[in-house]
Amino acid sequence: MIKIKFISNMNRFFRTLERCKGDVILHLPDDSTCNLSHDKTARQLLDMADTRKKELSLSLTNAGDFPLFLSFMLEAAC
Repeated sequence: MIKIKFISNMNRFFRTLERCKGDVILHLPDDSTCNLSHDKTARQLLDMADTRKKELSLSLTNAGDFPLFLSFMLEAAC
């Protein structure tokens, strides 16, 4: 599971999602999940949410997608 504390550039985050070959599952506080890879409504809600208040917990179904998110997080930290 990947935990993201803050998304400074939501457009870059969504471009990273688009590059993923597997599913990107968002774990919600009520223990439900949504698939950001296929659920455009979930993406719109995430885009409107204030991601500074809570961390995002994501699971990737394709381990090959992990480097994409690692790169996203490292670049965001610079």
